[in-house]
Amino acid sequence: MKNSSRPPVRYRLLVGATIVPLLLWPWLLSVLPVADGDDTMRLLLLCLPAYVLLSCYVAYRTRRERPEVSWVLLALCWVSYAMLAMLAAVALRA
Repeated sequence: MKNSSRPPVRYRLLVGATIVPLLLWPWLLSVLPVADGDDTMRLLLLCLPAYVLLSCYVAYRTRRERPEVSWVLLALCWVSYAMLAMLAAVALRA
């Protein structure tokens, strides 16, 4: 008998794939030149893992009752990854 409360395998793989880029977080911290006076950038970089983990947890837990919320949370994680990738590209070019 299948447990209907668990999300489908595809969804669990998507949540897992959303967490995997956090493995590059130490490299991102070493590459991006965060100036001493740029506290906003430092705060954003340091809060990224907590934000992604919390968003993925909430998305996974709310999938059954509020699927739209879970998809939006995962999409925001990927948009934040894209913005940080653009930031890293600009920092590496400079």
